This record gives sequence, structure tokens and C-alpha cells, in this order.
Amino acid sequence: MKSMLLTLSNPKPKCVPGAVAAALLIGALCLSTPSVKAATFSTDFNSGTDPGWTHYPGANIGLANTWTFPTISAGNLGYKLTSNAGTFSNPGRVGSFYTGISTSDFFVQTDLLNWTTSFGQDMGLTARYTANGAVNPPNTYALVLQNDQVGPGSLSALRIAVISAGAITFLTGVGNNLGYFDGTPGSSAAPDPRSGDTYQLQFTGQGTSLSGKIIDLNTGLPMFFDNGTGAGVTDQISVTDSTYASGYTGLFGVIRTSQGVDPTFDNFLVTTVVPEPTTITLAGLGLAALLFYRRRE
Repeated sequence: MKSMLLTLSNPKPKCVPGAVAAALLIGALCLSTPSVKAATFSTDFNSGTDPGWTHYPGANIGLANTWTFPTISAGNLGYKLTSNAGTFSNPGRVGSFYTGISTSDFFVQTDLLNWTTSFGQDMGLTARYTANGAVNPPNTYALVLQNDQVGPGSLSALRIAVISAGAITFLTGVGNNLGYFDGTPGSSAAPDPRSGDTYQLQFTGQGTSLSGKIIDLNTGLPMFFDNGTGAGVTDQISVTDSTYASGYTGLFGVIRTSQGVDPTFDNFLVTTVVPEPTTITLAGLGLAALLFYRRRE
């Protein structure tokens, strides 16, 4: 199925096969904001191409970066980003950002299907992205899923970062364990593609407020992690920051110098209308119901 560019003023948005959650969310947004015109883009990558996307790095950095479309299941392709191991001065990194929509307020989501779990790698979504040369890291916010360096475990976490040419600064999860799948009572096990589960990352920005969630697509429900107080769990990380005002959205992977990076994504969606939390939850519950129905067939 080809990528499609929609506006939320369209009274009858079409569902994207293989992108059920995205379609449910688009439909819910259309119903809840009928008078709002906003840019929305979604793709399931099943065309085996990525028109409108710009690859990062834009120059040869000697790490054999690739952007490919592996078969996930019959008729369904994913979007795999890879980088070989790097060095301290030339760390492995790879990304792709969609240039069709530049936005301040945003809601962006993607399915995360697979990655190597035997070493530490960071991967996820970028927003308010502006290029910073062909090789330098971009100026961007990132919703980062960190895989534990020894496999999914207590150091796996969902975090929000601000990235520039000089550094990656994590705005959550430093010192207070917010976002860590560390065994706090009530928390979920760390995301692990070896279990057969796939996941959905959701990143929201409205003014200076940024938040992120991760959904287990096996259940359609949010995952829970340390809330940073030492006394409970939460299903959302949030931060206030004013570093970047607007830009593109996209996908990325980075490594910890001595290994590679290889996340596989699917079903990317970005919209300039920020949905209410209940809208997102209803989309997740709708997906869970559909998955249950399909298992019974």
C-alpha cells in the first residue's frame, strides 16, 4: 500500500491495511476535530520505497548505513535502519525523517517490530528535527527506547532526549529512574521482540510540553514503568523544554560505539493535531479488540 497524505478535514479518511492503530486514530481525530484542518501523513512502507523521506547521515561515514524493507509477513513490509559499529569519534547512527510536514505541535507514532537484544542500542522517534549538516547529529527531540546492554532488563528504559551536534541530553530517567523497566511493583517487563510481541511508540509535543508512551501491540494497552518517585509506576513520561520550536519528524537508531544498530519499524503516522489522551486510549483498545477477533478467526 502506498503512503498517503491526508488532511483531517477529509470527512471519510481511508483505512490503511496493516496500519490498524493509525487508521483508528485518524478516524477518531476526524470525528473529534471536524473543523480543524491539519496535515496528517501515514505509511505502512509496503511500497518498498520511502518517497518524501531524507536519510541521515547524508554522507558516507564509513559505517555501511542501510535503509531496507524486509518482509514481516505475507504482503507486509517493514522499514529497517542499520549502522555498523563505530568509534568514540564516529559513533554508529542512522535515521530517516519525513520532509512533507514541518510542525510545532505534533503527535507521531510508529510500530517497533524488531531489534538485536544482545547489546545496547537506542532507537525511536524524532520530532522538531532540523538538519545540522550531512554528518553531524541533527537538532531534534527524541523519544528513545533504550535496550539494556545485556539484553532487556533493569537498564531498559523509555526516555525523552534533546539532541544537538554537541551532545545527547536525556531529559527524563536521570537520577530518579523515571521510565525504567526496573522491576518496580506493577511495572511491565522490558520490551523484548524475542517474546513475539511488537510495540508502538507514541510521542506528543504541545508547546513546551513533551510526553511519550509505549504500547504493547499484543494487548493494545500501554506499558508501565518506574514513575521516578520510588513509590509506583506510570505509563507516560513527560518533560517541559523549550530548546526546539518546530521541525520534521522521523525515525532513528544509535549505538554505544562497540556494536551495531538495526531497528525495524512499521506503520508510521504524524499529525499536527494533538489528540486527547482518551482518543489515543480508545484507538489502543480498538486495536486490542481487533487483534482478539483475528485470533478467533
